[in-house]
Amino acid sequence: MVLALVSAALFVPVATTYFETGLMLPLTTFVASAMLTMLSFLALACGLILDAATRGRIEA
Repeated sequence: MVLALVSAALFVPVATTYFETGLMLPLTTFVASAMLTMLSFLALACGLILDAATRGRIEA
């Protein structure tokens, strides 16, 4: 959740600049935001897998 919030916070200035000028000027910030978004989805997927494995062991 923290990664997703940081990614959203980094993306807001990039989006406002894009909508005002039509140019993607802070490209490094956009790339960092995209990477953090992918990491947040990866962390979510790992968490769901670990939760399913834990529940399976508890049921067994």
